[in-house]
This record gives sequence, C-alpha cells and structure tokens, in this order.
Amino acid sequence: MTSLLFFCLGVAVEKLVSPAPPPPTYTPQQSTPTTTPPPTTTPPPTTTPPPTSTPPPTSTPPPTTTPTPTSAPPPTSTPPSPKLLFP
Repeated sequence: MTSLLFFCLGVAVEKLVSPAPPPPTYTPQQSTPTTTPPPTTTPPPTTTPPPTSTPPPTSTPPPTTTPTPTSAPPPTSTPPSPKLLFP
C-alpha cells in the first residue's frame, strides 16, 4: 500500500522535475481547395422564327356620307308660367 503511494509520489515529482516536452507546433493542414464546378453551359438561344408577313391592309371603303339632318321643327314655345303672388 505504501509502495503504491511512494510510486505515485515519485511519478508526480518526476513530472515536476523533468522539463515538459514542448507542445507540438500546430501545423494547419493544407485544406485542399474546393474545386468549383465548371459553369453549366447555357443552351444557345432558340432562334425566333421570322415574323410572318402581315397581309397588306384592305382598302377601307370610303365613308358613307351621312345624310344631312332634316331641319328640326322650331321648339314649341312654352306658355309663361303664371306667377304666384304671396299675400
């Protein structure tokens, strides 16, 4: 039992006395650059068909002459309204 205690003490003292090994210098791993995928090729634009030629406009018939309006009869004169006299 005591030998185990002395053994632990000896190991602890030895760790304190012996210089600790320098911590390993951290070398960052060279991360492999992520290769960007090649850009997707855009399909060529579909060629628009040539516009169909519009037929020439049909000649519009000459406007029909509107008949001259017959002269309207003169308005009948309305009789004068009787004036009310207030008392």
